[in-house]
Amino acid sequence: MSKPTYYALTPQDAWFFRDGRPYNKQESNQADAVSQFPPSPRTITGAFRAALARAKGWKKGPTWDCRLNPVLGNGPDELGALQGIGPFLVKKDQLLKKDHLLFPAPLHLMGKMEEKTWKPQALLRPGKKETLTDLGKVRLPEVALNNPPDGLKPGEKLWINAAGYNRILAGNLPEATDLTASDCLWKLERRVGLQRNASTLQTEEGALYSPGFVRLCKDVALGFGMALEPVKEPAGFHVDMPALFPLGGESRMALCEEMKKDKCLPPTPDLTPDGDLVHFIVVALTPVPAQKEANITAILGIAGVEPVSACVGKPVFFGGWDSLKREPLPLEPFHLAGSVWFCKAPASALSNIRALHGKWIGERRLTAHGFGQILIGRWPM
Repeated sequence: MSKPTYYALTPQDAWFFRDGRPYNKQESNQADAVSQFPPSPRTITGAFRAALARAKGWKKGPTWDCRLNPVLGNGPDELGALQGIGPFLVKKDQLLKKDHLLFPAPLHLMGKMEEKTWKPQALLRPGKKETLTDLGKVRLPEVALNNPPDGLKPGEKLWINAAGYNRILAGNLPEATDLTASDCLWKLERRVGLQRNASTLQTEEGALYSPGFVRLCKDVALGFGMALEPVKEPAGFHVDMPALFPLGGESRMALCEEMKKDKCLPPTPDLTPDGDLVHFIVVALTPVPAQKEANITAILGIAGVEPVSACVGKPVFFGGWDSLKREPLPLEPFHLAGSVWFCKAPASALSNIRALHGKWIGERRLTAHGFGQILIGRWPM
């Protein structure tokens, strides 16, 4: 795979990324259509592919030049040589002229509000005793403190920088300054529209709609990366992104700037076997496909790995648009970014476990978009 290139996408207005609910004329739900943010990785790769195709001469029609297929793919499930990375958020520090990358906080991070600031207090780990649940006997997560304070809650709607992620993956607490609340990064902006008949220039019944747009705060951008698998043709293909291209609903424009970063992922922490076993966590950096199996180990692909516990929320559903068939893609369930699985494996599997850090798990038709990217870390002690 080629060296990844990372981009910062800055909206030139508010963005709209609809979720999987129907959004049709004269239906009641068009009065409360809220954007899904961050958008699905599939939404971003679709915009990237279209922008690259236009830069290579594609002007109109459902398909681009077939000679581009080895690189850009053909259809929503075949991305050719492309590999998406992200999305994540970018906080620009104009004073230091430096970009800080932000990722969804892992769900095993616990804390509470103190003096109007959310402060991390503890991490969760698998409980020592099994509890009888509707899934059978499982080790539910517990606070990794002997006397935990009252009022602890998961760090939902929080974003964490790479330094804070390094500490968490090493089994330690991040600093409060490593965390940023989502309402400091973007705001929902309600708008009201009224459709008019193009012929009569008059409105009709059911023409009122109210979408919820996303407006990023100052010095905040949407981050995404792209890499290329080795291909033989077309020879000399170069990923040269245009400065502006449409992204999301209503084709709102995004300013695309290449970021001067070689790496965007936290490094792999030092994993030390505990006797004959190694205990590790799997953290979803991007939404992970929710399998029919009850555990994540079915798609890790390493023999001997056993699930012990997990911190996951309700699945989120992502769909998309098939531009060849001109129809929506079926909704599929995903575990949210930030989901955490506690696993154990034989110490002999340690090198294979380390190799999973930063990789994608699941089917290629999904991972090529950026779905299923994971990080490996240590159990909190």
